[in-house]
Amino acid sequence: MPFSKRIFPSQVRSDVYEIERLYQTYSDDLYRYVFSLTLNHYQTEDIVSQTFLVAIRAIEKFRGDSSIKSWLIGIARHEYFSYIKKNPSVYTLDHVPEMSETSQVDNTTEEVLKLIQTFDIPTKEILILRLINQLSFVEIGRILKRSENYCRVNFFRNRQKLAHLLKDDSIN
Repeated sequence: MPFSKRIFPSQVRSDVYEIERLYQTYSDDLYRYVFSLTLNHYQTEDIVSQTFLVAIRAIEKFRGDSSIKSWLIGIARHEYFSYIKKNPSVYTLDHVPEMSETSQVDNTTEEVLKLIQTFDIPTKEILILRLINQLSFVEIGRILKRSENYCRVNFFRNRQKLAHLLKDDSIN
């Protein structure tokens, strides 16, 4: 059962059951989002864990002007960039690790994620948030602090590029 603003902030921080429910409800979505950025299971686990820690500590700051999922993805995004700053040698745009570390991703998804890694960071995030996390353009705009229209146009232009790259890749 999703959380409502009325229940969520006031109870989660001190209620172990609510913390567990928060984790059970959103951990898969956060894992998919972060994994699509890192392509590394261990880095993803670290970032997702840190995301939940930050969220629980800051639960009273949740204003309810976005969904909890969007709020958590915003925190995960911040934690991802913090992780990159703290560990610059771990992540480079030229390096795309092998995805055989996890069986959660099939070959087509693996191919799509590898191609998404070739895009610039804002485009990569928009594609991931829409294709992997299935967020609305309004939610994506809030997370990225961009307009809904910017996110929509960027997504449709780059989805076509992605489809073209996939088509070219399948020919070779």
